[in-house]
Amino acid sequence: MREKVKKGIKEMVSKVSVSREQSTLKALGVQGLIGHSYRHVVICLHDKEEIAVCPETAEKVRTCLLNRERCDFSEEDIREDYTNFRRFIFDFNDDGALITIVEGTRYPVIESLQPTPNERRIKVNNAEIVGIISVINKFLELRERFYAVEEQLLEEIRDYLALQRKRRDEFIQRLAKKYKIDIADVEEVMEENE
Repeated sequence: MREKVKKGIKEMVSKVSVSREQSTLKALGVQGLIGHSYRHVVICLHDKEEIAVCPETAEKVRTCLLNRERCDFSEEDIREDYTNFRRFIFDFNDDGALITIVEGTRYPVIESLQPTPNERRIKVNNAEIVGIISVINKFLELRERFYAVEEQLLEEIRDYLALQRKRRDEFIQRLAKKYKIDIADVEEVMEENE
């Protein structure tokens, strides 16, 4: 039965259409809020639960959900005086999955003085699993496409802005000359009306 469900999920993922409205991806009731320059995505589920993940973590979540076998992984953000950590645990049944997320902070102190980590348990059904995988797939696809052209995009934007500044400066100089006033006066009037 488990293999049948696993195969069904993979087939559904290939058929699901993901829509995009500005920085929001949507599929089967699951939303993905894309962070600036595709640095992260926040997966929003039906019950207001949210899972914020970077691209690397998103790939791991997708892999766990696709494989449909109990799995877990941890990630750490090591700072000078403390370490933030998160652990994802996936348990599956025929109806869906239970995702447990344990997150907290560790300090370089005695173990008994460590703050208690937060634990969230999120139940997702098979349709939501398909939605999550589809949103992650689209996020990673868009991210790859964005970074493939980012340098050319930045170059063209810089050229455009330089041309705009040049045209603006020429326009200001023409007006100053035409009305025989100082360039600073024209700039001031222009800034007030932009």
